[in-house]
Amino acid sequence: MSNIKFEVDQKNIETETESGCWSYAWKMLKEGKKVKLPSWDGYWQLECGEIAMHLKDGRVVNIRNTDNIVFTFDNIAKCGWIVVE
Repeated sequence: MSNIKFEVDQKNIETETESGCWSYAWKMLKEGKKVKLPSWDGYWQLECGEIAMHLKDGRVVNIRNTDNIVFTFDNIAKCGWIVVE
């Protein structure tokens, strides 16, 4: 059996965080910030320990009650998350 060495590319991790990938968005949510993707009119916010999706039509939907889980996870996988001021 060969010894395989894995190295963590710290620069890549920092770039991913800075570019607004989900790890960045999750960190911001836990700090009480609102986050969104640039194309959205709504935003997500952590409320009572769960993600509340504030939709463009004014509705607030708990992420557990999303109508389309595949669409929701596709969005989570995207980079480009920004903090809403």
